[in-house]
Amino acid sequence: MGYYKQNYYCRSSHRIQKRLRRLPTDSGGPTNVLPLRKSHHAAFDPELFTIGRNYRLHVSPDSETDSDLLEQTIVDRTGESVPQLYGNVAPTYLRQHNDSLGWLTN
Repeated sequence: MGYYKQNYYCRSSHRIQKRLRRLPTDSGGPTNVLPLRKSHHAAFDPELFTIGRNYRLHVSPDSETDSDLLEQTIVDRTGESVPQLYGNVAPTYLRQHNDSLGWLTN
């Protein structure tokens, strides 16, 4: 298994819809969790990239990075599918998160 597949989703997790963090019983369950490593989490929060309803990577047109890791695992893979998310992250939560992004036309 390549570096991308082994390390893209690990170490920490991120709730897609932040307002659901208030009550653990109303968190949306495990399908509202996007597992991310620390550097990807730091890029997801300021909306530098997202995952579309079709489970493809989308990068903000205003996104810039000096990180080789983010360049290789996000920017260079824009438009690629992330099959590990199929059935694990609900498209409903992705849509709710992405509806607030002015740059995503998906």
